[in-house]
Amino acid sequence: MYDLKALYEAESVAHAIQILQEHPEAQIIAGGSDVLVQMREGRRAGKELVSIYKIDEMRGISYEEDGAIRIGSLTSFSHITKDPIIQKHINVLGEAVDMVGGPQIRNIGTIGGNTCNGVTSADSASTLRAWDAIVEITGPDGVRRIPIHDFYIKAGVVDLKPAEIQTAIIIPKEHTKATTDITLNTQCVMQWISQQQDVLSM
Repeated sequence: MYDLKALYEAESVAHAIQILQEHPEAQIIAGGSDVLVQMREGRRAGKELVSIYKIDEMRGISYEEDGAIRIGSLTSFSHITKDPIIQKHINVLGEAVDMVGGPQIRNIGTIGGNTCNGVTSADSASTLRAWDAIVEITGPDGVRRIPIHDFYIKAGVVDLKPAEIQTAIIIPKEHTKATTDITLNTQCVMQWISQQQDVLSM
């Protein structure tokens, strides 16, 4: 059993912010792969939790108007690995999160939870930092976006103000194009090598 004071279920981003304002000591729980383990160990005993797991608007991967890639914070590792947009532009991210735990963990673990734990060595964090990802944060004062390098303040601490939640990770367009170019160039090189091998074997 978990030593839990209260669990609130948010129905939307706005609702989650409202609950956090009404219960300032409450903590966010998404997939729960990290939080529940910490509770079982007694590190979050007696806490109030706000579950955002049912907020579907925070799930999925899509293009923004400027061509950047938007990854909802509740998108699971399994979804990221299999998503065609990720496979086309930043497959290395899919490969990184595919190394997280076992299938059950990857099905419930989210990229938001993985980045909000404040561990820069987390499975997705190093890749997102290399791609200069942008973190979208929503709170009482609206939406703000900051570079992921600035999101991490120190070990275990991220730049989330009271009643704010991380709602998305953005991969800038210039990085998605660069990755596509690298992939195409690699394919061309591999094709050329294959052709040369064919010639030598004649």
